[in-house]
Amino acid sequence: MLPVLVNLLRPYVAYVTFPVALVFGFVGYNIENWVSDKYTPYSKSVLEVRKERQEREGKAELHIPKTIFEKNVSPSLQQDATKAVN
Repeated sequence: MLPVLVNLLRPYVAYVTFPVALVFGFVGYNIENWVSDKYTPYSKSVLEVRKERQEREGKAELHIPKTIFEKNVSPSLQQDATKAVN
């Protein structure tokens, strides 16, 4: 009997499953709304926390290279570059 019922409903699968999915979604949404916490406390963004930490540690000033050659300089060359500039 079940194979006959499945064969009869095969062309109408979308018409049968869509309302079932709607009912499950509606029930699940309401259960989640009923169970979950309504209040979510504010938490600072990562950028705000980073900025505050840098201000506390005194690392807030940003080094902007004057030329492209000051960017990504190895430590051994960096000392020579500072001597040449001074």
